[in-house]
Amino acid sequence: MIEGICKENDFDIQYKYAIILLEYVAEAEFGPFTISFRGVESTDSLPVPRLPTMWNALNAAKAQMSQQVDKLIARLAHRWNLASSVHRLPVEVLATIFKEFQPDPPYPDGIKSLLNLLLVCRTWYEAITGSPELWCSYDGRLPYNIARLVIDRSKALPISVNWGDVHRRYGPERRDLGKLLDLAIENSMRIKSLDGCVPDYGYPDLRKLLKAPTPVLETLRLQINVFSMAPSDSQRLEPFELSEGRQLKHLSLIYVVAPLNSPRISNLKTLVLQKDSVPQSLELLLGVVSSSQRLEVLQILESPNSTEEYRANALIVLPHLKKLVLLDVQSVYGAAFLASIYTPSCSHVEVKDHAYRSLEQDSEAVRALDAEIWRPGNDQAGAFVGGTSSNINPGLLDISIDGYRVKVEAFEPVQGRYKLEFSRQGTRELAARLGTTLSHLPSPPAVRLRLIILVRKR
Repeated sequence: MIEGICKENDFDIQYKYAIILLEYVAEAEFGPFTISFRGVESTDSLPVPRLPTMWNALNAAKAQMSQQVDKLIARLAHRWNLASSVHRLPVEVLATIFKEFQPDPPYPDGIKSLLNLLLVCRTWYEAITGSPELWCSYDGRLPYNIARLVIDRSKALPISVNWGDVHRRYGPERRDLGKLLDLAIENSMRIKSLDGCVPDYGYPDLRKLLKAPTPVLETLRLQINVFSMAPSDSQRLEPFELSEGRQLKHLSLIYVVAPLNSPRISNLKTLVLQKDSVPQSLELLLGVVSSSQRLEVLQILESPNSTEEYRANALIVLPHLKKLVLLDVQSVYGAAFLASIYTPSCSHVEVKDHAYRSLEQDSEAVRALDAEIWRPGNDQAGAFVGGTSSNINPGLLDISIDGYRVKVEAFEPVQGRYKLEFSRQGTRELAARLGTTLSHLPSPPAVRLRLIILVRKR
């Protein structure tokens, strides 16, 4: 006992008690072992000058003892946690659960980041670090050292690359962006999915990445943000070149001009084109559609105006198409496209031409195309409203005529969503064709007709 010198008078008692506890726990769980503290001598007849040294030795012993206690508690907690059911799951099952959780790429501060999951426990750490399929998301916003870690831990598995929001118009440019791009190009043979959303000045980097060999690429989504460009300047975004490889499954282009006659852009399951990505040549678009017999989703959005003449082509049957969307398209362009396809299984139809730019296109060509689409007995007309056979009931249809607009919508659709909206000068003529076509369906739907008339005060 050190009396009168140590302010903690019960220090020696705590010290002896801690030593006994350590020896007991160690004996019970991990086999016998002893802890020795050198430099601690008997406190009898110690000269006063040596007391500070003795005090420092005791503090060091106390710190070492606390460290050993913490280690033992951690090991006991680990043993205890191993008894829970989640820790008895095989590593492969844990990896499947984490994959369904869809963790974000390993951002340092992401809420669903893999880095956060690594900190939960040792079992999760080992399951995540030992599962390459959880490290297959390569993001251009990652720091280079973590991106390098993603490439290494994913081993030889295919990867998904997200090259979006990586450029800065204002502020300092990222110094590691070139290294990240080179790293993605070095591993382009493994890229299975590529999402690119860049400003116009970032297009060269995207083109460089697309020129790299991508033999296993299946999904390609590209978008150019042209918010800072004048409409005329968008013409300088030249078509990109796609390297050779297997046929794509999913293609989405916004403001990106692509060679739609490429062998890789055929046999698609999903096709989304918007703005300048929509070809002015209807024959070119129909060629891509006709070569994609397994097409399930087709969306044409905001097509540019054209002075070309369009007419119905040879009928193309799309047996697997489930979703058809034509929004803000030129009226004659959309009518010619609708007159050239047959979608017997489509359960989601949205058609809307330009609200204010279509009346000047309401020519004889548009009327002729309307007559072709809405002729009695045309199965495609029935498919537009959900009734193509005797066992399909389109439910209640809502038809409204508002000035130059004609709207047709399934009020309570049984089989899916159907909404069509056209701008026509001859609204009465189109409404009459609709009524005749609907009356010839195997199961004619109930129709609610609304006529909206605007009266101007003199």
